[in-house]
Formats: sequence, C-alpha cells, structure tokens
Amino acid sequence: MLSPGCSTPQSQEYSFLPWVEGYAVGHDGLDTEHRRLVEIINEIHVAQQTDPAPARINTLLDMLHQETVDHLRHENSAMREVSGKVALEKGSHPAALKMMSDAVLDEHIAEHARSLQKLAFIIRSFGPESNAPSGELGDLLKDWFIEHAIKYDAHLKAVFQAL
Repeated sequence: MLSPGCSTPQSQEYSFLPWVEGYAVGHDGLDTEHRRLVEIINEIHVAQQTDPAPARINTLLDMLHQETVDHLRHENSAMREVSGKVALEKGSHPAALKMMSDAVLDEHIAEHARSLQKLAFIIRSFGPESNAPSGELGDLLKDWFIEHAIKYDAHLKAVFQAL
C-alpha cells in the first residue's frame, strides 16, 4: 500500500481519475488536498484491480474519509476567513453583502456535511460487512469527488482570486 503523501504512479492515476485544473480553487493548501483526494481514489481503484484484499481497500477508504474530514474543515476555515475579511471591510461593503456572504458560507458548510455523509454511506456500502460488488466503488468515489470539486467548489476560484 502506498503511504500517505505518496502518489499513485501517473500512468495508473491518469487512467482512472485524472487531475484536471477544473478541480483547483486557487488556494494552494486546498488544491493540494484536492490532489491528494484524487490520488487516494486512484489508489483505491488500482487496489481493486491488483490487490482487492478487503483489509487494503478498507485502509484506503479510512484514509480517504479522514483526509476528506481534514480537507472540509480546512476549506470551511478558509471560507470563514474570507467572510471575516468582508466583515472587517464594512466601510466598503454594505451590510447586505455581508449577509449574502454569510448565507453562502452557511450553505457551503451544510453542503460539506452532506458530502461527508454521502462519502460515509459509500464507504459503509462497500465496507467489510457489505456484499456490494466492489467494482462500483471506484466509480461512486469518482462521481462523489467530481461533484464536490465541480458543482460545489468551482465558484471558490473566483473568491480566492479576488483576494
């Protein structure tokens, strides 16, 4: 098994879930974390193909879950920091803008909670007690990540570029 911080060989990484710049949000730390999530999903896919031992897959799923928790906390923190900057600059931003910023932040954080629940459901569905066909796991994880990166995080790029 590849240890945390190691990457999947590029030929394997790019054959399943390639990194595309559309997943980047313009924040070095968050982008590094997004890349790591892609690597782990690729590691899971490779493990399913080459060494589908349940213990290995479960270890990788645990790693994906923990790194996702850490990433979402970091992203929430970064977004709170942006919201705080808007609040500090009240002179240049009307109160309505601050309220909109807070509403967007609250919704994004709520989406993170839903995304984490969805990931936990996927992991449980393919965990040691499951009889689900493991071949679907990689595809579900890929779809889950793309939904997070494209549907919910793509707008963050404009926010971080504006800072």
